[in-house]
Parts: sequence; structure tokens; C-alpha cells
Amino acid sequence: MNETDDLCAPEPRGPRLLHAADYTVRMTVADGTCAIQVCGSVDWHAAPALRGTLLERAARVPTTVVDLSGLTFADSALLHVLLDVQRHCRASGARLVIDARLQPVLARLFTVTGASAYFEFGDR
Repeated sequence: MNETDDLCAPEPRGPRLLHAADYTVRMTVADGTCAIQVCGSVDWHAAPALRGTLLERAARVPTTVVDLSGLTFADSALLHVLLDVQRHCRASGARLVIDARLQPVLARLFTVTGASAYFEFGDR
């Protein structure tokens, strides 16, 4: 059975445009794997909602694959989210795999911070 959801449409833009979330999440679940594609930008303001979505989905399947190739901006808030999700997956015996197709800026963020050592990277 396949399932596709658009659970995280961009938040409506209010008076604080600078802090409006500007990302989408698309998910497909098949054969015990949840493939999650994140597009747009993720900053400190968007990170908590993304964390909740990833944790909720990762808790349901043995393997979660996160595709970040559609991100145009991300900062350390995204790394904190992914590290937290990774910790929860490991504690429950599940796998978190980061799709290796990263934009150069995001690949640099993983490399410069040393965070790439904490993740499994794979191609879809």
C-alpha cells in the first residue's frame, strides 16, 4: 500500500514575514519505508513543526529516508532536528537515512559542523 501526504504546507504569512515557515513536506510510505522530501527553507522558526512531523512519521516505520535536495536554505536548526530524530530512531531500533543528493550549501553545513559522521547517507 502506498500513501502520499502533504502534511506541512507553508504557514500563512502574517505580520512577521521574516519568521514565516516556507517549506513543504511530501511523504510516501511503502514496504516499511517512509520517504520524506523537504523543499523550501528551514530555519529556527520552522524547525519545531518539522521536528514534530519527522518524529511522528519515523515512529511508524522501520526506515525513514529524508530527501533534503529541495531545500534552498537551512541552518543549524535543521541539524538539531535531524540529530534529535536520529537519536529517537536509534533508541527505537529504526533507521534514519539522509538522501545523499544535497545542495552544495547544505552539504557544506553537514561537513563543516562534522554532523555528517552521525548520519547514514544513501542514494534513492
